[in-house]
Amino acid sequence: MRKRKGRASTELILAMVLLILFSAATLTLVSIGTDVYTSTTRVSDANSSLRVAASYIYTRARQSMEAGAIRVAVYDSIDGDCLVMRQSIEGAPYETVIFIHEGFLKEALIPMGGQPEPDSSFEIVELSGFMLEEDDSGIQFNVILETDKQNSAIEGYLSKL
Repeated sequence: MRKRKGRASTELILAMVLLILFSAATLTLVSIGTDVYTSTTRVSDANSSLRVAASYIYTRARQSMEAGAIRVAVYDSIDGDCLVMRQSIEGAPYETVIFIHEGFLKEALIPMGGQPEPDSSFEIVELSGFMLEEDDSGIQFNVILETDKQNSAIEGYLSKL
């Protein structure tokens, strides 16, 4: 009888150790899976934000399809270059100004010759940078988003027609 009691307690201890090891392995796998999922969704969100920004810029540029309607400008109220697109609304001349301010790509609709107000402008998408380079035939732009571990960017080109 005594041998059986000792053997039963040894088996119980081994079963408990195996249960603890299995639980630790399961928690480790869940933790790793969570980290991978979080990283993947962060990268996917960053790429989505970049694609939205580039698509928005292309769409707004297509709406201003007359020669000389698109240019790069600098305004006192905004740090950095702005993409400016001329348009006419009910016969009155307006400009759509796209720029980056406080980590967001923004858009402002202003009367021709006016100054955009960054605080009252429409937020399009969160971005870290918006770079413009103009030459005789068009405007090259870069939209940049910095995340915790990487920087992502999309480059585009707008023809001046």
